[in-house]
Amino acid sequence: MKTLLTFLFIFSITSVYALDKKLLQQSREAIVQVKKKSPVVKSALGSAHAYAVLPHVGSGGFILKGTHGKGIVFKGGSPIGSTAMTQTTVGLTIGGKKYIEVILFENSQSLKNFKEGNAKFTAGSSLYNLIKGKPKKIKYKEGLAIVILPIGGVMLDTSIGGQGFKYTPK
Repeated sequence: MKTLLTFLFIFSITSVYALDKKLLQQSREAIVQVKKKSPVVKSALGSAHAYAVLPHVGSGGFILKGTHGKGIVFKGGSPIGSTAMTQTTVGLTIGGKKYIEVILFENSQSLKNFKEGNAKFTAGSSLYNLIKGKPKKIKYKEGLAIVILPIGGVMLDTSIGGQGFKYTPK
């Protein structure tokens, strides 16, 4: 019995790290940064049904813009899967930027939609940029709220396009 429990413990730890040890660590570090920046976001993370953290989203272009990032999806503070985001847009764009993106899921349905690729990320999404001011309250739209914390770069961007995500369970 003891051997079985030891095996199950090692197997569960290994499956978490199968996600990508480095990305998992970077995602946890990104959450610490975001929580330090805003107590309101810290509280929202604690009450969210689940959340996804993309610690290094890169975006750049000239007229056409490409954006990509990878991250970890957490529920109850534990990793449940990974995600990759891509976005291609057209419009007035010049430059590049890097940022942390956190997606909060209000309920099980919004997480399910995300996992199935049916979450709606549009210009009308509930977006909070922590550089432009600290939110007084996080409001969800269609079960989602998005928080970004810019890390660096300069970009002029008035392009149009939505983000697409791919979820992979651990």
